[in-house]
Amino acid sequence: MTRITFLGTGTSYGVPRIGCSCATCRSSDPRDRRFRSSIIVESRAQRLLIDATPDLRSQLLANGISRLDAVAITHFHSDHVMGIDDLRAITDAMPTPLPLVAPHAELQALTAAFPHLFGPKRPIGMAANLALRAWHSGESGEVAGFELQGWMLPHGRGFTMGYLVEGKVAYLTDISQIPDSVVDALTGVRVLILDMLREEAHPTHLNLERSLEYARRIGAEATWFIHMSHEVMHARVEAVLPPTFRLAFDGLTVDVD
Repeated sequence: MTRITFLGTGTSYGVPRIGCSCATCRSSDPRDRRFRSSIIVESRAQRLLIDATPDLRSQLLANGISRLDAVAITHFHSDHVMGIDDLRAITDAMPTPLPLVAPHAELQALTAAFPHLFGPKRPIGMAANLALRAWHSGESGEVAGFELQGWMLPHGRGFTMGYLVEGKVAYLTDISQIPDSVVDALTGVRVLILDMLREEAHPTHLNLERSLEYARRIGAEATWFIHMSHEVMHARVEAVLPPTFRLAFDGLTVDVD
């Protein structure tokens, strides 16, 4: 069995947004409180973390997670990588390096941004014991027992790596388009986890209309929308979705047989 835990489902600001008094930010529904987007995939007692958000410490503590077996990074934006320093608490207890995969350019950006973790003159006790591996668009392979496939997908003028894990779970965050070849490759996947920023169109993210369009084409058994802004009130938006399309929420677990 494969289990997905949604550590966070929010956009870069998180929800509630600082200084905002909109209905979603004032909501008492716990599903409207969102850390930045990230998931854990568990399979055969191994744990894969996708993205290390600024909320990572709180996310791991809230879900009782103290061990990881691999990390995959989608792209170098602050809401997806700025918690990477918290991996030191994980690797301190590991006898071997923790595998971390990311696109080549993202690895370069990570090593430049966190020299105390990756640089040649790392202070004692400050280094994260990570085994870095560049992952290329279209590449398939194994990482810590997980079968991964990845594609670079448009994110406005930039790109984000979308991952397919174990041939079952597709994780596509922060994207503005899915090429036809990737739609075809994902057709019929068991679980699709898909970017859906808000209902209104956006230049660098999918909105509800476009997310639904791609989700229908891919035809997953279940689709969960993530990376939602405070413009998305959970109860209101989910009430209008078709049965197999749902809004994820922080702490949700989904089992895939």
